[in-house]
Amino acid sequence: MKGNVPGLFWRANPRSFPPARSLPFEEAQRRFDGLVERLGIAKDAPGAIKVAALRSLSAQELVGFWDGSPFPPVLDPGWLVPAKEGVEFGSVEYYTDAPGWLDAVILGCTQDEAILFSGGAWNEWTWEQAKKGLEEVLPPHIVDTVVKSQAWTGHERPVEAFNAVVSEASFCGGIVQGGEMLAQRNQGRTDVYFYIMQCPQQQPGQLQGWMAHATDVSVVFYQPAQQEFVEQAAVADQCSEYLLSFAYGREMGEWKALDGEGYYMAFTGRDSGMKHLHRDRKDREVVFEKAEDQKVFYGSGFAIIGASLRKLNDPDQK
Repeated sequence: MKGNVPGLFWRANPRSFPPARSLPFEEAQRRFDGLVERLGIAKDAPGAIKVAALRSLSAQELVGFWDGSPFPPVLDPGWLVPAKEGVEFGSVEYYTDAPGWLDAVILGCTQDEAILFSGGAWNEWTWEQAKKGLEEVLPPHIVDTVVKSQAWTGHERPVEAFNAVVSEASFCGGIVQGGEMLAQRNQGRTDVYFYIMQCPQQQPGQLQGWMAHATDVSVVFYQPAQQEFVEQAAVADQCSEYLLSFAYGREMGEWKALDGEGYYMAFTGRDSGMKHLHRDRKDREVVFEKAEDQKVFYGSGFAIIGASLRKLNDPDQK
């Protein structure tokens, strides 16, 4: 952010690394204008009028106007540091251009990021419905690559395959790419520690058995509910030790920084340990021959989630 005052920080642990899903300011404005137009407010009306119209609605009325489209973080040049010459603002290169004060960083994701946004709808999908969920957003040749990959074929249920692919497209793939690029571009200057939360949640409810987006918050903040289950308690204990060591600049023990070998910390429970970002993620990772196809895939996750949410909100589309 602007105001790069030296000496305040030397290490960082950002959550939801931006390259996975940041939205250009212009696109965010277009979506906002589309929302207020459904209220009968012209898109060129003053901002105060638009906000007043939205504030006049009840929460239930507001939800009724929502079309299921997600609203990811916005790339606002008024808040973020300008890009260096030759670097596109908001690109993976932009976010992996580490500032001079950054001695070390922790990055990572949860294994089942996308399942949080499904509203339970994916649980009932057939293989045909799951594939159609991809076809509504992705070009045919990319869908063909996806459904032939182990990320799709390596799962027994459609919901598992769909979640794995969409988690990769919306969060995990971009974060992995960003972490590896950050380590490579800042080798010898910034250590990058990468993790994936893979210990399934045991609390009864819709997310039981998954490690969904944001479910690692209770682990990081050592919430009491984590202590009711042996494997989750083990991960909470491990995270506390690692985060304190990281903050105080101590040795990170078994958790090694990313280097050319590409290993990450897999928080699985009492048997947590180092795994390989690619060899050990074949049931998650989708590999494309063309870089442009990979870019399209990484940028599609939230569009796929949005399409499925619109189906959830519109019974006629189910």
